Amino acid sequence: MDKEGSYGLDVQRSLISKFAEQNDYAVLRCFAEEGVSGADANRALWSDLIVFVEANPDIQHVIILRMDRLARDLILQETMLMELRKRNVQLVSVDEPDLCSKDPTRTMYRQIRGAISEFERSLIARRLQQGRVKKAETGKYSGGGAPYGYRLVNGELRVQENEAEIVRCIFRSRRKPKQGKRLSYAKIANMLNEQDIEAPKGRLWLPCTVHYIHNSNVYRGVYSYGGVEKRNEALKIV
Repeated sequence: MDKEGSYGLDVQRSLISKFAEQNDYAVLRCFAEEGVSGADANRALWSDLIVFVEANPDIQHVIILRMDRLARDLILQETMLMELRKRNVQLVSVDEPDLCSKDPTRTMYRQIRGAISEFERSLIARRLQQGRVKKAETGKYSGGGAPYGYRLVNGELRVQENEAEIVRCIFRSRRKPKQGKRLSYAKIANMLNEQDIEAPKGRLWLPCTVHYIHNSNVYRGVYSYGGVEKRNEALKIV
């Protein structure tokens, strides 16, 4: 079960426990995915559930609150249902009686519900994307990780001065002097590592990291998101 919509994990646990008690089901284990999308096919807890079912052949049912708490993608929904059936396990929905019956009418109804759930998820994702793009058109932060040199403060990017100075150092090192050659990305990375300057995410500096920073327009005060570019002088570092 996931946490999307108004059915938080605590509510789902409570309703499932009540249903199990009323119908004489013994709950052996609860699999709750915190912050995982119902459209994500790579779900570690689903794999754990399958392993648990295979290790306990007496298990006959897996209980969910609603089908859209399990999956919000029609193909994924039907695939997960098939995986349980292969193991002679029946999926039971608290809010949707007989939803997983093999009756053709119930099957059609389940698949229509799954398609509607997938459609609703797509609409939500589209509205969120449109909102982010509209925000980006004003030069404001629209989501994703904060670039090196910045921190998120109240939902907005702010220059982190100690890292900003490293960014300036990278740009200075790439300027061609009057005589000689400018430093390569590899030499700049080695120089930063030799000075024990912490790289983004605490890793070593790599030439590709230096290249990315040097070629990112955000340090020049141009914010980009979803194909939208907008000047924001407050972000300018170099």
